[in-house]
Amino acid sequence: MRYGTLNPEVVSIPHAAGRFHINPHDERARKKLIFDAVRNRYSINRRFWNDFIAAVQPDLALDIGTNYGECIFSPTYPDNTRAIAFEANPELVGYLEKTRHDHPSMNQIEVINALVGKEPSGQLGIVLIREQGTMGVIHKFNGRPLWLACGVWCSAGLAP
Repeated sequence: MRYGTLNPEVVSIPHAAGRFHINPHDERARKKLIFDAVRNRYSINRRFWNDFIAAVQPDLALDIGTNYGECIFSPTYPDNTRAIAFEANPELVGYLEKTRHDHPSMNQIEVINALVGKEPSGQLGIVLIREQGTMGVIHKFNGRPLWLACGVWCSAGLAP
């Protein structure tokens, strides 16, 4: 955030690896990113995400309901980790892509504009499934189902 700017389009927040691109007129962005940065606030969701990535070093990390990416864009990822951000709001995808481009782990992070839910419907691009205590996700990739198995599920937006 540039000194003297009341409506910044780019914000740096504490304990984050990169800068965040935001809509400066979005009240949620102002509250969660601008005001948290000014107050030096480190949310429990971001703290959990950063600690989880550092401790587990997962092969795959999914952030369901990414919003402006305050969780997924906070850490720098280990070389073996692929991170996927799912956000249903198409208006946020441009900001997420700009933030991803500025992130040190940009090649390991993918942003997908899709609605996620437990039941298939015409509106959903992603369907969560549960089998024998494991969670997974089915995502249509080039028109074909793609199965991503997740032994450990980590998301601020959706818990098992």
